[in-house]
Amino acid sequence: MENLKQLLKSGKIVVFDNETTFTDDFRSAECSFRDEPVNAWANGFKIEFNGAVVVSSTRFDVFERKLEQLKRDWNLQLKSW
Repeated sequence: MENLKQLLKSGKIVVFDNETTFTDDFRSAECSFRDEPVNAWANGFKIEFNGAVVVSSTRFDVFERKLEQLKRDWNLQLKSW
């Protein structure tokens, strides 16, 4: 996952979804990293799951734990980066 951390910090947006395995309940997780001087309270690793922010943390381990849970619960697979 260290590669994911570096990708996000470089400005990439990484998407996981269940497009290939869903039956009638499509889910998508968009992962990103924010590091801006304006509104610094909003900086950190973020997961938007079906459009709602489910985690926003400056700590990668918190972000990673939530992402792993979402991947398990919804059978999410890497779509793009």
